[in-house]
Amino acid sequence: LRHDPSSFVSKDKEEENEVIHVYVPCCGPGQELIPVANTIENVLGEKKKGKATKIQVLGLDLSPGMVEVARRRIEAASEDTKQEQDKKTTIINLDKEITAVVGDAALPPSSNNHIVFSCFGLQQLPDPLSTLQVWIQSLRVGGVAVVLYWPPKVEEDNGPWSRWSQLVKAKLLQEKKDAENEKKLTTVAAAANPPPSNKEESNKSVSTDFDVQITKFLKEQQQDETKSTISILQNCYKSHEMKWKNIDEFWTSMTHYGPWKSLRLKRGDDFVDGLRDEFINVMKKGGKDDDDDEMSHLPKARLLVLVKTREGNDGNDDCNSSKL
Repeated sequence: LRHDPSSFVSKDKEEENEVIHVYVPCCGPGQELIPVANTIENVLGEKKKGKATKIQVLGLDLSPGMVEVARRRIEAASEDTKQEQDKKTTIINLDKEITAVVGDAALPPSSNNHIVFSCFGLQQLPDPLSTLQVWIQSLRVGGVAVVLYWPPKVEEDNGPWSRWSQLVKAKLLQEKKDAENEKKLTTVAAAANPPPSNKEESNKSVSTDFDVQITKFLKEQQQDETKSTISILQNCYKSHEMKWKNIDEFWTSMTHYGPWKSLRLKRGDDFVDGLRDEFINVMKKGGKDDDDDEMSHLPKARLLVLVKTREGNDGNDDCNSSKL
């Protein structure tokens, strides 16, 4: 990503015990925790041989179950690493330097982070833009935020993600109509608590145009350098082909373990599973002839790599990097 982690380390020879703080919000089961730590370790191992620089990676997730899985992953990796300790100059003690805790990813426990790394977590939070801004604020000057997230529209209208979204919207609309019809037949007491309108419902959910809001935020930063605190290394959309053994594997992965699970948690199993057959039929009409046929699609995610250049609006214009 063209950003050298060794630049985080103080050039002062007396600071032999400097610590690199890495914050991984929405860490889930912890797939990213160890690779992130190892990548930084490898770079620092080349740049800082003999130095006592340490790396502390903190993963945060709201789900206790996810955090427990992440902790088991860390413990297993720690055992493997101990066998290699005599072969390296700089070693991460995984069971001490990498931790996973339960907490709100939108509330960083530290404001002195060198790195914020988030992979497919931002879009799940109630206010993605505000959260991104808080993550940037939690960086120390020179720190970098690497954020990968799913935008509201991840593929063309004939893709499985878009087709699923259309089915969910249709069912929610039908539920609203049914509720309105039922309201006319219920008692006055029941009618006093009508279902929320579309406007109210949208105010309580994640804004479907948060990706546009993030773009607007970056442009505003670019237009007013007196308020700019960040420079950009990457801001792009990355497409990647995903393959599945069949539709059922796709459905199970997305609704039980993937990004569609949030709807299952919010609306319940009956709501989600009630759409399964309809989703499969729609996919067949789109070219899937058999439930056992291999399935592939090409979703795109947005990648942001932002470097904090200064603290707030302090009038310091010494940074030479291009600002947003």
